[in-house]
Amino acid sequence: MIGPHLLLGPASIDRWVDEGRDLPGGGALNMAYHWAKAGVPFGLLTRVGADDGDTVLDFLRRHQIPHLAAS
Repeated sequence: MIGPHLLLGPASIDRWVDEGRDLPGGGALNMAYHWAKAGVPFGLLTRVGADDGDTVLDFLRRHQIPHLAAS
């Protein structure tokens, strides 16, 4: 469910080349993670691209971050 607050901004992939890791990140996605953990009612509106979309969408589902279907 989308709460009364809307968080708008980028979700990106942080590439840790030395470690061979790709992790979801970006200001809005980081804030969404912390708001979800704190129980703040909100929805995330961000654009998810095709290149790394599965990584971002898996992160959203795993951490129960509410997002709009168009994200």
